[in-house]
Amino acid sequence: MKRIAVLGSTGSIGTQCLDVAARLTDRIQVIALAARRDHERLWQQAQHFGVRHVALVDEQAATALRERQPDWHVYAGDEGLQAIATLPEVD
Repeated sequence: MKRIAVLGSTGSIGTQCLDVAARLTDRIQVIALAARRDHERLWQQAQHFGVRHVALVDEQAATALRERQPDWHVYAGDEGLQAIATLPEVD
C-alpha cells in the first residue's frame, strides 16, 4: 500500500490523480491534500478520502477551513505545502 499526498489536488492533474487513487484503494491511500485556495473543493476531497491533513497556500482559505473542521490538521502558506509533502505518514 502506497500512502500519498497530493499537492494541487483541486487542479486538473490533481483531480485525475485522485480519480486513479479512488479506483486503486487496495494499492493507494491518500494521506494528505493541498490546494492554492479552493477550500470548498479541498474539503469535499478530504471528506471523500478520509484525509485529516490538508494545506492551503491562501491564508484566508486555510482559516475558513480551520473554522469548518477544527479537528483537522490545516496548514497554510508555502510552509504548509512543505509540511504536507514531508509528513512521516507519506511514502
